Amino acid sequence: MKLTIRPFEDERDMDLQYAFWESVTADLPYAWKPTLSPIHFKDQKKFDPKTRCFAFDGDELVGHMGFTGEGKFVSLGYPWVREGYEGVLQEEMFERIHGYAVSSDYGAEMIAQRFRSQWKDQIAFFKSKGFEETGRSPIYGRPVTTNDLPRDGNDYQVAVETGFNIETFVSVAEQNDATTEQDLTFYRSYYNSVDFDFAVACNLENTTVAYFGVTVRKDTGYSEIIAFTNAQGDSKTFREGLSEVMRELTRRGAKEVGIYEASAPEKEDLTDFNFKQITEDVMLMKKVNH
Repeated sequence: MKLTIRPFEDERDMDLQYAFWESVTADLPYAWKPTLSPIHFKDQKKFDPKTRCFAFDGDELVGHMGFTGEGKFVSLGYPWVREGYEGVLQEEMFERIHGYAVSSDYGAEMIAQRFRSQWKDQIAFFKSKGFEETGRSPIYGRPVTTNDLPRDGNDYQVAVETGFNIETFVSVAEQNDATTEQDLTFYRSYYNSVDFDFAVACNLENTTVAYFGVTVRKDTGYSEIIAFTNAQGDSKTFREGLSEVMRELTRRGAKEVGIYEASAPEKEDLTDFNFKQITEDVMLMKKVNH
């Protein structure tokens, strides 16, 4: 059957894109829950169907690649394909999508993507295209269970919320002297793109003093504590809130949870909960010379 490649056509392609990405990444270690970025980008004026492509073998979707953009910055997707379609198809999709991103029609000046450290093929592919590794962020993880949680005191009223309230998160972050205006700008931009499943709030005298945002990938059971902030920067609220996160993940049937090392006030706060380093987030970037 002859392969065909087409650009984005209509709203149904968003569902197609998400389902395909989940399918091809299901067996990759520590693959995160898809973000909302593709949906948000589609709704922008600068969106063009040429920012997405879909490859078919007959009626079967066998490959997809796309990118999202914010100004001159582009997050470039990997040319995902089903097993057996590696090679030529990936190169053709990359040429189409990367080519449009760097063209004068779009004008990207900086392109980036992140992968888990175990994703050797994806990292090697991007490096072969001129991307450079610019940083690695350790991620700690552990199985989801409540059998071995530390027995800390209960100094706060801890509550689980459906979804994630960015205004609550920002209000807590603003109370922390270490938070900068640049941090707040980043929080509003990045967390708006995360498809959070639930939040955990630690309250003291009707005031929220710590806030967590958590995702759960239902098809694999891998969950991540994406967001955390507290008012004082201490470990107490982190530990009490983390215990509740673990209890809620157990109720939701999650299998494993990950968190960036940098999110914890102290590294010991993770090791005391039996978190161990499981992977690294590897950032790859390329500057475009027009």
